[in-house]
Amino acid sequence: MGARRINQILWSVAALLGVAAAAVLMLAMTLPLDVRAVEPTAGRAAATQESSAPTLAPLEPVWNLRLRGELPAPAAQHEPRVASAEVAPAGGDGVPVTLVGTVGDSLAMLRGQGGTVEVRAVGETLDGVEVLEVRPARVSVRYNGRVVTLDKPPGNEGGL
Repeated sequence: MGARRINQILWSVAALLGVAAAAVLMLAMTLPLDVRAVEPTAGRAAATQESSAPTLAPLEPVWNLRLRGELPAPAAQHEPRVASAEVAPAGGDGVPVTLVGTVGDSLAMLRGQGGTVEVRAVGETLDGVEVLEVRPARVSVRYNGRVVTLDKPPGNEGGL
């Protein structure tokens, strides 16, 4: 196949595409455009979008949730640690809560009298028990004026 034959094929293809483009332009100008048929569909689509879009009012209770209390004060400002704090098994010694686990050194997961697990930070209370200090797998609490240390029960390594 020579250069002359390749040129002839390319020119033929270009002419064919030019004729096709002219035909498409001619059809676009001559075919009627039914605007009335498009408007109701677009109007219904807009109305459907407006009615299905959620409003922000139902999300307001989520914004108002208090996810965490105030941050604990620096360690120097806490009450002095009682050196003879009793170490009690979780829920023992009359304390109405049990230690389920800890989140680092800041949050304690405690099971209250109702059986639900709640998260408390230093300074917060649950069933009359105030959290004084959080350490991994151990929490110091104050209950009825006594400082008691709750340990995470053995065999509860997987968390809840």
